[in-house]
Formats: sequence, C-alpha cells, structure tokens
Amino acid sequence: MEIILILGAIALCALCIISERRTAFKYGKGVRNRSQKNGKNSFFYRVPYTKEQIIGMLSQKSERDRLDYEFEPETLEICMMNKYFAYAEKQYTMSGGKTHGKWYDIQIQEQGEFCILKVTEQKFWTPNSANQVYGLMNAFFVEKLGAVPYEVKNGAVAK
Repeated sequence: MEIILILGAIALCALCIISERRTAFKYGKGVRNRSQKNGKNSFFYRVPYTKEQIIGMLSQKSERDRLDYEFEPETLEICMMNKYFAYAEKQYTMSGGKTHGKWYDIQIQEQGEFCILKVTEQKFWTPNSANQVYGLMNAFFVEKLGAVPYEVKNGAVAK
C-alpha cells in the first residue's frame, strides 16, 4: 500500500514538471531567454511599450493574470507566486514585511520602439509559494505585456 502511494506521488510530481515545461516551451517558442550570473537567474523579454506603459500595466492586476503577484513601481520590484500556493501563504514575513513568494528586480532598457525587460531574482532561496513560477514566467509576461522572450547567448543578450 505504501509503495502505491509513493509511486502515485512520484507520478503526480512528474506530471506537474511536464506540464510546467510544456507551458514554458509554448510561450518561449524555443528561445533561451534565461541566464545565470552569481547564482541568480535573469529572464529577458522584448516589450513593445515604453517604460511608463510597462510600469502602468504591471500596476494593474487582473483575475486573468497567470501568476499572483505584487508590484512595487517605486523600486521596480515584483513578487511572483503560483496562484495555487499564494492563498495559503498570503502572510507577511518577520523580516521587512514582504509577502511570501519569489522577489525579482526589474530593469527596463528603452531601445526606441521597444524596451528590453530584465527580470532578476533577488535571492536564490525560494519559498513554497514560488513553486512553478519559472515555468509560468514566460506565459505571464507574454500575456500581461505582449512580451516576446529575448534570446540570451553565452550569458549575454543577443542583439
């Protein structure tokens, strides 16, 4: 009986991982938009809006958003959480009063008719509510901002 439960749990985990990877591939379209430096992941997107428009769009939450998130426009920080875990952990931490989730710094570089959005994780440690955020990030930014994953080659943004 215990073996059946263990095998069932392993199968469920494998199914979740496969589902997450399929979503990441669907919205990433095979583009490698993630780089790692000093143990922190950064994600790059090409967005067809100005910096002010991007900040305004991220400030407006919607029920249709792929991830639950909190955005701080003054500091350009965003906390992303998987919606399914967010409700259980919508508490404040003892240090700094920030919501549980995965915190990222956002950099927006204007390039004329578009912007390059760089989303870099603040810490390597990930709380439970941030599970499966990586696989849903591309979908979130594509749906929220009309972003296109931006190619990263050898740790540098491709031109």
